[in-house]
Amino acid sequence: METSRGFLPADGKLDSLRQETRGGGKGKDAGDDGRRYKPPQGERDRPHESEQSGEEESLTSAIAVILVKFVVMGPFCIPHEALDDNLHHQGHFAGAPYLGHPGYGSVVYDPDQDPSAMGRTYFGVGGVEWSHDRGSVSRTGARLRLEGPYRFGIEARGSYLREHLARGGTDEVGVVVADLLYRFAQGEHAQFRAGAGCRALLDRGWSTAGVDFVYGLELFPAKPYAVSLSIAGGTLGSTTVVEPRATLGAVFRAWEVDVGYAGLRIGHVDLGGPVVELRRWY
Repeated sequence: METSRGFLPADGKLDSLRQETRGGGKGKDAGDDGRRYKPPQGERDRPHESEQSGEEESLTSAIAVILVKFVVMGPFCIPHEALDDNLHHQGHFAGAPYLGHPGYGSVVYDPDQDPSAMGRTYFGVGGVEWSHDRGSVSRTGARLRLEGPYRFGIEARGSYLREHLARGGTDEVGVVVADLLYRFAQGEHAQFRAGAGCRALLDRGWSTAGVDFVYGLELFPAKPYAVSLSIAGGTLGSTTVVEPRATLGAVFRAWEVDVGYAGLRIGHVDLGGPVVELRRWY
């Protein structure tokens, strides 16, 4: 079977995934014999026409440093400043979004004015979901996040992937992820988190592992709406993983129903698709 990405094995996407994580999907570029390119003699002897002066190079370096700081630190500093957050405040949360509160969180808890439920510093959310790619692979998943004082938390998520093969029968693998999170920006209507951890592919007695990095935000703009955006990525065996996600949901008491898109690209194998999720806040 030929696709725009090349040839997939006859056994299907999940078999191609195995080859990617074990290094079977890698190959040398044509003409790459490992030798270093050497320009012709005349080109080596000729001064580079675009050579800059020392002052120009210093200015270029300064601009590059500013751009790098903006790109690297911007996603963390901008939300923190926009929410007028203070890292010395650990945050307090309701039993669920919009449950006795216009949003979900409170930076400072006042026991004389705020509901007693807003005094919680331990909280979490768990959910189950179902997704399907554009082909024959379905994905059933579950997620659980627990958070406590000082903004730290842990999140575990897993996916069971099942494929109906063209030659008959089915194929299946599992992917599990565990991350340590830090809530670096928070407010009544928004929380931003980032973290790192590990992921693993479980496959009939054989498994491979890698690292994971995640950046995400949850918005509670007005009752009953909830918006969740995240991007995760890392490695799995000898290949890379990219996992973008975007959902829009509605909260009813402590329950939330979401619809959106859940991406999962492992090497050259694209397993992303629309997703439906049911979450429970506690």
